[in-house]
Amino acid sequence: MGMLARLIWPPRPSAAATASFAAACAGVAAGLVWRAPDVWLVALFLAVIVTASRLTGPLADALAARPLVRLGEESYALYLVHVFVFGLVFRAAGALARLGLPGWALTVGAIAAALVAASALHRFVEAPANRLLRPCARRALFI
Repeated sequence: MGMLARLIWPPRPSAAATASFAAACAGVAAGLVWRAPDVWLVALFLAVIVTASRLTGPLADALAARPLVRLGEESYALYLVHVFVFGLVFRAAGALARLGLPGWALTVGAIAAALVAASALHRFVEAPANRLLRPCARRALFI
């Protein structure tokens, strides 16, 4: 969906993007709080992505920070691995609870473990596969 959005709404700097971005973020937050249907949340997240690509100024600079860009690059790997990692961590929750760990620490640990696993998956699987397959895709798509 992101690739299609880029074709339909290519990134073009816009003075109105900051207000649109803020509205889209508020919409996502409201949708999550009031449990909006998934189709609405997907549309709102798409609006966040499209408006973010049009930002200029300090907010654009903040979102272009290296850690956030890296997280964006690793996001697909995180999508692939998070359920598996969360399952492992929360299945071990009983044993970890006997150590006296609070619930929030378990959650933070699960998120950290998922981020580390995603980083490794991206670095050792996704990025090399990308480098290998990109020339083939270019030939096939006549790019």
